[in-house]
Amino acid sequence: IQDVNNVDCIYLVYIDQVDEYFIYVVDGAYEDACPPGCLDIIYDVNKGILKDPTIGFPAYITDTEEYGWLVTSGTPIYKDDEVVGYAMTDISMEDVKNTQYDRILRLIGYLIAATIVIVIFGIIYVTKVLIKPITKLTKAVENYGKVDPMKGSAVFSDLNIHSGDELEELANAMKKMEADINENTVKILSLNSRLEVSDTVAHEMAELANTDALTGTRNKQAYNDKTEMIDKMIKEGAAPKFGIVMLDLNNLKIINDSYGHNKGDAALCKLASYAGEVFRHSPVYRIGGDEFVVILQGPDYNNSDLLIGKIKGKFESVPDDESIPIENRISAAVGYTQYDPKKDTCYNDTFERADKLMYEYKRVMKGEN
Repeated sequence: IQDVNNVDCIYLVYIDQVDEYFIYVVDGAYEDACPPGCLDIIYDVNKGILKDPTIGFPAYITDTEEYGWLVTSGTPIYKDDEVVGYAMTDISMEDVKNTQYDRILRLIGYLIAATIVIVIFGIIYVTKVLIKPITKLTKAVENYGKVDPMKGSAVFSDLNIHSGDELEELANAMKKMEADINENTVKILSLNSRLEVSDTVAHEMAELANTDALTGTRNKQAYNDKTEMIDKMIKEGAAPKFGIVMLDLNNLKIINDSYGHNKGDAALCKLASYAGEVFRHSPVYRIGGDEFVVILQGPDYNNSDLLIGKIKGKFESVPDDESIPIENRISAAVGYTQYDPKKDTCYNDTFERADKLMYEYKRVMKGEN
């Protein structure tokens, strides 16, 4: 299948429903193939396949150091109405962009070459016939290069040559050439506009790949990218000022068991909403089932004491009224600390302190309850 298609990476996988992994079965790549039995993680955007294997893998974009910038898609393979695996394909987004640029450059080259040939031919031919029409055509050619291509050309269309011979035919040909170039210029501009739209769509898809599908916050992949960037800056001696807020939703299992998973999801969304309302200038990440991290920066970092007080205040006055929806009666443990360049050698050092403070706060809350 791969050899007769213009796709370099087709492979078959099996999904381990228990451990949530891809298992490579067959890889058609001639270079850097994944041997049978290799494992790969299932991104959050595809976790729905663990509940419904028939949905397959709608196209999604990843950008990793190991595989590069790819768009991936997969479709189920059935045997006796049962999904037994998935046929997958990867396409390089760089190849897609390069193909688009190559086509535009070739089209522009053809247009330039055709224009040069026709103009030179017209000048040489007309020079041998009549001086006056030649002068008109020469001036037209001189003015042609001064025309703004965005507005289109009309220098040949304005010529008034009625010699009744080849010169008139040439003038008419120049008019048609000009119209064709104007038309093709419009097409090029339209193609460029579509290319810009494609870049926008690719950017939006990349954003979706870094967004938690349930809460709308940034997901674990985005969190990993952010922490790697911070570690790199720390190593280079250019560490930014930042703080880490740990948020852990209390009693999620009880909410799910007592009210249903829809209410549990609503509670998670409500916690994410609280975090976004309080920390308006800092990214919020969902790094686990009921755990969120906010990396404070800028104005939020400078006003951290006030903001931490606000977020804790939301959970210290939880109404005990059964008529109020459970998602509006949530509480969460909060832990906060700031990066200390004197004792923190990496991001994780700061994170562990915030995590420890969060669990201490959780124990205090349980004791009060």
